[in-house]
Amino acid sequence: MDGTTPVLDVPSISYKDSLSVLSKAIRDTHHGVFILEDLPTAPFDEIQTAFDHLLDSETGKYLQKTGAMVTKSSRAFINITPENLDVAIATNDSSEASTAALTHTQSFFQNCMGDVTAKLLVALADAVGCPDTGFDEQCSLRMLDYYAREASTEPSGEPSSRHGEHRDFGTLTINFTNGPGLQAFVDGVWHDIPGTPAHSAALFFGWVTQIRSNGRVPAVLHRVVDADPVDGRVRRRNTATLFVAPTDVNTHVEPALQPAERLRYMSGLRIGQLIPKFAATYPKAWWKGNLDETKHPPVPSQEAVSMSSRL
Repeated sequence: MDGTTPVLDVPSISYKDSLSVLSKAIRDTHHGVFILEDLPTAPFDEIQTAFDHLLDSETGKYLQKTGAMVTKSSRAFINITPENLDVAIATNDSSEASTAALTHTQSFFQNCMGDVTAKLLVALADAVGCPDTGFDEQCSLRMLDYYAREASTEPSGEPSSRHGEHRDFGTLTINFTNGPGLQAFVDGVWHDIPGTPAHSAALFFGWVTQIRSNGRVPAVLHRVVDADPVDGRVRRRNTATLFVAPTDVNTHVEPALQPAERLRYMSGLRIGQLIPKFAATYPKAWWKGNLDETKHPPVPSQEAVSMSSRL
C-alpha cells in the first residue's frame, strides 16, 4: 500500500473447483491464505446503507444492547446470525432503504451458508483428516464499517491500526472487502493481502483448524491498517466477514496425525475448554450446550495448548 510493504503471494482457488482440487490446495498451503473466487457478490452498498441508517435508530439501539452491534473510534461492526438478522429486519424502524439493505444482506448471507461453506468444510475435512470439520455449523456474518478519517501513522511509523493483530478462533473465515488494508504476518514480515475483485474474498483459517491439522494448516496472524490516503484522508472501507466454527461447546478438537508425525497440540480438547482464552470476545450466543468443567477444565493459556510448551 505504501510501496514498502511486500504483497503476499496468495494462490487463487475457485469454490466451484472439485473437492479434490480444493482439498489438495488446502493440504499444500504454506501460510494458510487464499483468494477464493466465483463467490456471491458482497453487498457493500447495502452494508453502508445499513450502517448509515442503523446507528441512531431504535433497531440500532437494540443491536447494541444485545451486543450484536459495537461502535469504536476506528470502526463499527455488527455481528449477524440468521436469527438476529431476522429480528433486525422485523423491528427495523429507521427507513425502507435500511430494511431493503438488511434483506439483501440476509440473502447474500444465506447464499454463502448454503453453497459456499458446506463445500469448503467437506474439502477441509478431507485435507485435515478430521471428519468432525464437516459438521461445523456455526456461521456468523460480521459487517464492518471502517470510517473515513484523517490520515495518520503510529509512533513507530507504521500505518495506523484499525483492527489489531490476531488469529481467528474458528474453522475458517471468508473475508469480503471493498478496499485495501488487510495484512498477514508471514515468515516474520507483515504483508499486504492483495485486493479482491468482485465475486472474490480472502479465505483463511482459525485456531480450531490449526489444532485439528496438528499445525499443518496454520491460523495466520492478521490485522487491518489504514490504506494509502487520498488528499490527506483515508477513505471509508467495508467488509463482510463470514466466520465458520463448531457450534457445541462439547465438540472435540482433536489433532489428526499423519504417519510418523509427532503430536504438536493437546489431545482430548473440547471447544468449551478453548473459548475463555481463545474466543473470549466472541458473542456468547454463538455457543450451544453445557461443558462439564470438572471433567474438561478451561485451558489456562493459549501457550498451554501447544505440546512444545511441555517439553
